[in-house]
Amino acid sequence: MRILCLLSEGFEDLEAVGTVALLRRAGLSVDYASVYGDNRKALEGSYGTMVMPDRRMESIDIDDYDGLFVPGGPHAKNLRDDENVLSLVRRFHEANKWMAAICAAPSVFGRAGIMDGVRYISFPGTESYLPHAKRMPDSVVCDGKVITGKGAGVVIEFALAIIEALLGKDKAGDVKHRIQYMKDEEK
Repeated sequence: MRILCLLSEGFEDLEAVGTVALLRRAGLSVDYASVYGDNRKALEGSYGTMVMPDRRMESIDIDDYDGLFVPGGPHAKNLRDDENVLSLVRRFHEANKWMAAICAAPSVFGRAGIMDGVRYISFPGTESYLPHAKRMPDSVVCDGKVITGKGAGVVIEFALAIIEALLGKDKAGDVKHRIQYMKDEEK
């Protein structure tokens, strides 16, 4: 399975790099895509991590992907104000692809109009972009093919939820075991 991770300057470092690392560890193919149409070399996260995009957004064929992942961070404002980004999000959704967003990024999905009636969680303060969605008190929320996470502190749980949804509970358990991830009650 292949996932597209959409990035612009100011992405949240841990959410982008940590989630993608865990998805790749599970055997998923993940491409970083720049929203910029120019030939910039690397994109800088909000804490200085540099990521070299594999693709540019305008060259994306959604038929090549099983899902879209959008990390949060300050770049979420740029994404939710970019009509090309919103159009890409809508196309992924209309094609019934997996949709994953964490922190402020569910607001991008909200602005794209794909969250009406969907249960979700996001970083506090982004609710106004999701007026017709149902905010839940959980760290990670899966509703159909939409997976959302609250913020950087839940990256591992978020990535494991994506892995379980796409590859099954056994694969998620295998990754969890290999990274030695244990919640307090499991120690």
